[in-house]
Amino acid sequence: MAGIGDVLSLTLLRYCEQLLYGRVAVSARDVAILMRLEREFRRDAERDRLAVARLTLTARRLVAQLAHRAWRWPTPDETASWVAELQQIAPSRTDLLSEAAGLMLGAAEGTVDEPRACAAAELCRAAGADPALIPQWTEEGRRRAQAVFGRQAARVALDATSRAVG
Repeated sequence: MAGIGDVLSLTLLRYCEQLLYGRVAVSARDVAILMRLEREFRRDAERDRLAVARLTLTARRLVAQLAHRAWRWPTPDETASWVAELQQIAPSRTDLLSEAAGLMLGAAEGTVDEPRACAAAELCRAAGADPALIPQWTEEGRRRAQAVFGRQAARVALDATSRAVG
């Protein structure tokens, strides 16, 4: 899935190629405008990635507070405070809340960390995550976890098998 920044980069590249080969007459001002737009979109994408990371870490930190209290459910006041904290990180960005929730769910699926990830995702939902977007991000979380931990899990299984045999 190509983002707007990628499309702009490709457009700028094609535009410059056409300019170099004399297929189109374009001013330096036009190229400067396209380059500036590309930088702005890339900066926005980076800002979004940082916001998702902050949402994820904040939600997991808040859920970790529950573990120190024998996993009791948070009070309504605590929940409201935590939801407000998440909403401050990404105001009116239900898409980023959905991304954080889905990535946590997918990455922790089938691990001992799954209950905490589910609780953190529930906080994101309470903060306004779009439920329609969470499944696609859950799949992306699974894909990323497989890419990172798939080889490690295979090595651990191989080591366990060799110890049992040897």
